[in-house]
Amino acid sequence: MTATPPYGPPFLPPPRPRRRWGLIVALVAGTLVLCCGCGGVAVFALTAGQVKPAGNAAEAYVAAVIAQDDGRALQYVCTASDSKSSHDAFATYVRGKGVSGERVVNTKVTLWNLSWRADVQMELTVGTGAEEALELPMAKEDGKWKVCVR
Repeated sequence: MTATPPYGPPFLPPPRPRRRWGLIVALVAGTLVLCCGCGGVAVFALTAGQVKPAGNAAEAYVAAVIAQDDGRALQYVCTASDSKSSHDAFATYVRGKGVSGERVVNTKVTLWNLSWRADVQMELTVGTGAEEALELPMAKEDGKWKVCVR
């Protein structure tokens, strides 16, 4: 028979709890991927939702210039002084070429530093029946898409 020592049974220290580092790393990585993926989808959805309004504003602006309705056209021009002079030059060009029609070909919208920007590519039908390319720089000002010189 064995006798128990007077100071108690000879126990080893308790084993250290196992750390599941692989599981922890996988959970952190999965969370990061999920957050980045959801953020990317959200930005894409916001940007895609701005393509049509930007194109419509550009089309309405050019249609107003063709109709020689400067009051309506200026509603689609930014408040910057460069934009007003650019509008005057564009109106002179439209009248000189005899532009009779327009159509939006492509719209590229970006969100940079919490500012919406768009480049709207259009084709203008000139008096001879030929088509000329036009690219309008757009920006959101006071919640509305407007033609802005950058």
